[in-house]
Amino acid sequence: MTPAQILALVRDIGILCALAFLVFRIYSDGESAVKAKDLIAVQQQLTQNSERQSQWAQEAHDAAIQHTQDLAQVVAVIGAQRAPVILQPAPTASGACPVPGHPPTPTGEPAAAGGVDIRAGINAFELKYETALADCRQVLSSWPKVTP
Repeated sequence: MTPAQILALVRDIGILCALAFLVFRIYSDGESAVKAKDLIAVQQQLTQNSERQSQWAQEAHDAAIQHTQDLAQVVAVIGAQRAPVILQPAPTASGACPVPGHPPTPTGEPAAAGGVDIRAGINAFELKYETALADCRQVLSSWPKVTP
C-alpha cells in the first residue's frame, strides 16, 4: 500500500465515522422530539377539560338560581305566617290552677291573660335556619361533580 492509499483510507474511515456520528445524533434527537400523536392527545385533553369547566360553571349558575328561588320561597312562606303564637306564663307558685268548668265562648281575640306573642321570634328563627340550609344546598349543588 502506498502512502497515498493509506491517507485515502484514513480519510474515508474519518468520513464514515463522522457520518455514523451524524446519523446517531439525528436518531437520538428524533427520539426526544414531541410526536404528532402526543400533541393530538394533549389537545383532546384540553378540550375535555374546557368542557368539564363549562359544565361546572353551568352547575354553579343553576345552583345560584335555585338558591334565589329557595330564599324567595322561604321568605314568602315565613312572611305569610301571621297567626299569633301566645306563650302563657307558668301557673303561680301557690299551685292554683283553674278548675275545669264551663269553657268560655271563643271571641277570636288573643287571650288577655298576660300571654306573650312570640310569632316574630319564631319567624326570625325559621328565616335564619332556612337561609342557612338554602346556602348549604347551594354549595352542595354548585360543587363540581366528577364524572369518569
